[in-house]
Amino acid sequence: STLSSSSAASDVYKRQVGVYIKKPIKPAIRFVEENIKPGDIVGFSNRSSIPTFCLFADNVVNYYEFYDPLILNTDWNRPLKEKPRSMPMQKAPSLDAKRIWLVASNWRHDGGLDEQSKSVKKYFDENMFQKLAKNLNGIWIYLYEK
Repeated sequence: STLSSSSAASDVYKRQVGVYIKKPIKPAIRFVEENIKPGDIVGFSNRSSIPTFCLFADNVVNYYEFYDPLILNTDWNRPLKEKPRSMPMQKAPSLDAKRIWLVASNWRHDGGLDEQSKSVKKYFDENMFQKLAKNLNGIWIYLYEK
């Protein structure tokens, strides 16, 4: 009993605090790529998925990070700044696209949404029509039409 409980405890400490078990992201990428149409935009509300999507997706060329400017950047505790591929969520409806795919998650990819993703999704829900919602390995994928 003592050996098994110490063995179980050591399994817990094989990862550092704050490190998350990697979950497959390719099914989410494949789903978007199989359903994206020319002129669609892919938007991200959490930065954790952007590098992987951009690395493995062949058809995701028109993408943006959308954020709520009232929520502080958790890395620096200050507001996010607009950049060429990063913009306040309020600008999304004015982009030249009929459909916007929103990839939303939290850092753990456990099916929950972080504060930023919740706010962006709420804004999209109130200003566009949601056609699809799908959870793939803890990453939510929504399709919105204007």
